Amino acid sequence: MAQNLYSPFQCNVCLMLEVYQNSGSQNITSEAPSKKFSDLLTCAGCNLANYCNKSHQKIDWPLHADLCTAIQKIKKKLQISHPLLIRDQQPPKSYSDIELIIIKLKYLITCILKRPLEHHEEEITSHLQFCPICYSYKNLKFLCLECKSQTYCSAEHLEAHRVEHMKICDTLDLYYTPYKTLPLAEDFELSLKQNVEDFQNCDLVQAFESAFECKLSAKPTRSREDYQLFAYASSFSCIFTICYGLCQLDMTAYKSSRFVIFIVGASMEAQLWFKAIHCQFFFHQYSQIQELDLYFIGPEVVEPPYNIIKFQYKGIQRTVNFHCHKEYFQNFRQHNSMKAQLIVAFNCGFSEYSRESDSESASNCESELEQQKQLEKDDTIKSDTWYFGLLEILNSFSSLVIFTSFTKLEAGFDFAALTNVCQIQPLKVSIERVIAISQNPFRDLRPHRHWYENDHERIFYRNGYIQAITTKIE
Repeated sequence: MAQNLYSPFQCNVCLMLEVYQNSGSQNITSEAPSKKFSDLLTCAGCNLANYCNKSHQKIDWPLHADLCTAIQKIKKKLQISHPLLIRDQQPPKSYSDIELIIIKLKYLITCILKRPLEHHEEEITSHLQFCPICYSYKNLKFLCLECKSQTYCSAEHLEAHRVEHMKICDTLDLYYTPYKTLPLAEDFELSLKQNVEDFQNCDLVQAFESAFECKLSAKPTRSREDYQLFAYASSFSCIFTICYGLCQLDMTAYKSSRFVIFIVGASMEAQLWFKAIHCQFFFHQYSQIQELDLYFIGPEVVEPPYNIIKFQYKGIQRTVNFHCHKEYFQNFRQHNSMKAQLIVAFNCGFSEYSRESDSESASNCESELEQQKQLEKDDTIKSDTWYFGLLEILNSFSSLVIFTSFTKLEAGFDFAALTNVCQIQPLKVSIERVIAISQNPFRDLRPHRHWYENDHERIFYRNGYIQAITTKIE
């Protein structure tokens, strides 16, 4: 079974069979699953996975075996009958209890497996089946038929939760749609019609509909064609985000025919988000530019070192040069001193490995070289892959820097990581916030989901929050 689509609330064999059988032009049925939720069989080993019959359970076993075996060991060790009893052998009474159960369950499973959880294992342990009204995990006979991702113990509790659930029902429908596993079509008969006149006062849907003179469906999961167009529009998140950030510069006064962008911390951006149509949009928006140099820099870059595309637009040849560097930004700067008009880090993760307290010990070194040697002696700092890259970003005084984050909380941590490096580096550098933390109107339309309620964003998006800075020497 495909691991990038896994629902704890359905028979995933049926779910994926629907995808493969309808991967052509036909639509996946929007009706309820072939068996009602109340008729599904629950795996007796883990009490979490559901199947429509034993045959499908056997088909899924190679994918499910590791997790199921680990949970069975936990149940036996703690002498409990269900994973939701893992905390003091008491059933949950609040969502806070559910969160603590999830934390403990994930921890014990990873200890047994001696590896991180895979996507389907994360899904089934993150989104446990329980009634959100009484928190019961028993006799869950009712399922929301719109999103197929919320269970209830009774029709009364389903009705009592309806108003609250409707706030995210459509979003969950998008999250669990089988259409998202299908490759994005390449044959959209769309062409750019006009510029987006006011990037500062629109969002991704409005910009896409304006540029291509088309209309996105209000219910993209209704058909394969609707979802494919919806996903296609989402692929413009990165280039639209760049254009939105460039609103902070007076691009009408930009007279050079060449524009250089560094995409730092890159991986598959060149392959997915900067195809010919995305670059054409950039030229469409800024017609004075004839040559676009895109530098994709990061240890996980997957594209070949160099590629070029050329096309005619308004009677002028436009060129896009793709420079892919499989290395950290600080290493790239050691052999390349080119100035970029723009530096971008999508879903940057600046704060992921930052260690403020460890970095302070290096701030007393007399020279930058001594500082680097001191930091490299410390294993925790060596794991901070962004520290020296952020130094280079901070010292790019002529460039606008745009970076995005998944959630608002993460965005705050990312900016804090940047300011921490700024404070301990040898040069006196000041940061000017051109765009403070704000929700990015050009975030990807396709939702992601996590279970931790205290983040206040259990639904989040790629490029969800945006910030922009410039730096100067004090």
